[in-house]
Amino acid sequence: MTSVLFRLATLAHMNAGERARGLDRLERLRALLAARNRIEEVARAVVEASSDEDAADRVRRLLGCSEIAARHVISTPLRMYRRGEELKREIAEVEQY
Repeated sequence: MTSVLFRLATLAHMNAGERARGLDRLERLRALLAARNRIEEVARAVVEASSDEDAADRVRRLLGCSEIAARHVISTPLRMYRRGEELKREIAEVEQY
């Protein structure tokens, strides 16, 4: 997935809603990259959880991210974690704005 939407305007020209969506996207991308770097620990936290809520809470505490980002991490298919370099590039692009 590209970050074309973030290239349409800089944060200075975005309205509050667009800015919030951009920051939310950045947080989710950072959480995915952190999860990729700690995939064994993330998998263990999810496997040992008693529910989806418990899994999200364990991942949130493990990665130090928001509940929304943790839910994004646990709902992301494992094959997506191969995209380490792509995640880094996308984070850099979003941070520019």
